[in-house]
Amino acid sequence: MSILSVLIGERPAARRAREIASLPEGDLAAWNTSRAELTALAAMPAEQIARMETMAHVFGAELQRPEDEAEIARACSGCTEHRACRRELAHETSPEACGFCPNAETFSRIAAG
Repeated sequence: MSILSVLIGERPAARRAREIASLPEGDLAAWNTSRAELTALAAMPAEQIARMETMAHVFGAELQRPEDEAEIARACSGCTEHRACRRELAHETSPEACGFCPNAETFSRIAAG
């Protein structure tokens, strides 16, 4: 489960905003993100965040470092391949079939350790 999943969960937008506002600056710095950027990323549709996490699993990447998650979420939020992503993740797929993903290299790097 990614940080974005935790922030979004079943929380109303106002609660998410309060939680983000209360995060220590040190956490934001460790995640290599700003409060404004995290707020924007947390506004991503839950379905898109779920696909991001599923795609990570396709590549064998464990999302454990917040700074990696921020990088991945940035790429995912600007992605134009939503149709291809949904199509590939609708069935069992492979990293080779998901080369269109803007996070393919990042996921591969994380999976390689």
